[in-house]
Amino acid sequence: MAKQRVTRTLVVEVAARHVNTYGFAALTLAPIAAELGIKIPSLYNHVDGLDALQAALAGFGAQALFLRCQDAAIGRGGADALLAIAEAYRSFIILNPGIYAATLHPQSQPNPELVLANRSLMELLERILIPFELSGSDRTHVLRGLRSIVHGFATLEESGAFGLPIDMNISFHSIVTAYITSINKPRRAVSLL
Repeated sequence: MAKQRVTRTLVVEVAARHVNTYGFAALTLAPIAAELGIKIPSLYNHVDGLDALQAALAGFGAQALFLRCQDAAIGRGGADALLAIAEAYRSFIILNPGIYAATLHPQSQPNPELVLANRSLMELLERILIPFELSGSDRTHVLRGLRSIVHGFATLEESGAFGLPIDMNISFHSIVTAYITSINKPRRAVSLL
């Protein structure tokens, strides 16, 4: 069997599988090199060390999260799109806990891939919020709230912290729907006279 050609993309894909299996904190160069069948110094032909690999994972993860959320929003608008994105975001965290952790890891250097993917996700969410007629700061508060709900629920779920035998999909849907309903209220007082 011919040896697979090692590329930066392959290094990141192997690292992504590794962090999803063993956790982001367990990422080192040795197991990545071993899985690729190369020595650690050869990894430096593709990434400039562990920090660079972590940064590449962050950009990879943020782009994958954006694409999943974008796909979920296609053909939807308003509250329906927000709910679909929240469900896609939650699913991404559950299925990719290590990659998701990489997207949250503080960056030691500027990370254009991460910035671009995060900006793309924010722009998508801001477009979806247009019908809600929120001010700029209110949009920011709403998006922070939605992210906090999804992150908190999914990380608790992924860690096994919900012990009761009650359907978590129903719980999540109820929480997010209640939140979306709370922001879907008219922002201006309307005179009935």
